[in-house]
Amino acid sequence: MKIIISITSYGAEHKKFLTRILEHYAAFFSDCDLFYALCVNYPFAAPAQIPSACVEFIPPDPALVRRDFTWNNKPFLQKHFSEYDFIIETDDDILVPRAAVDYYATASVAMPPAMIPGWLCAETDPKGNDHLISMNRFEIDLQTSSVAGITPHNLHSAAFIADTSRYSVVADQITPVTTRGYCKAQASRTLIFATLQKVIPAANIRDKSALIYHLPRKYYPRWDVCATRHADYIKTLPVDNSMQKSESEAS
Repeated sequence: MKIIISITSYGAEHKKFLTRILEHYAAFFSDCDLFYALCVNYPFAAPAQIPSACVEFIPPDPALVRRDFTWNNKPFLQKHFSEYDFIIETDDDILVPRAAVDYYATASVAMPPAMIPGWLCAETDPKGNDHLISMNRFEIDLQTSSVAGITPHNLHSAAFIADTSRYSVVADQITPVTTRGYCKAQASRTLIFATLQKVIPAANIRDKSALIYHLPRKYYPRWDVCATRHADYIKTLPVDNSMQKSESEAS
């Protein structure tokens, strides 16, 4: 797989997280062709495991205020995304496991083009339990989809992955905008889910391949939604085949 990973980091307090994330990619994606588009507004060097030729440090745009900084790499992605199989964009404290990328690679082929496989953001407590911080409500947050999964009420997960075809629908939006109630900072990672239907299969929540991780671990005490319990509830939901019907009728 050829993957471009885009990360923006505003604030040296997250340097430890960014370093850990890059070391993780170097260790667990060694069979992939990775390129990193990084924008960091403090002194930073990529870990030694990452060849310098595989990193582009993109200067911060002075026109972007702090919370809009998440848009900084969009012009670079617009120019280069078509050179890659997958585009990953995250905040500087979000770790994407290899299983989450493999899940997307499989699910993206099975889903209709109008859908995009999504992730849920989790935090791991000191006992090793995963908690879904991207869902601070339980049943209310679920909508059934036509692929026996869910479309969360909260589309934001501080990250996304997209294949080249799906990313093309938002590639030209390179200036900050708001969308569906999300501020500009959130919309940089959420616009693609407001354009295509974000769907997360229940099976991939249960086996945790659809989970990505927020490293600071500061939200789960307030938003205690256990990943396994959530998947068990999803299994009880009826499947809505309305999208499949409309597609077959259209054909």
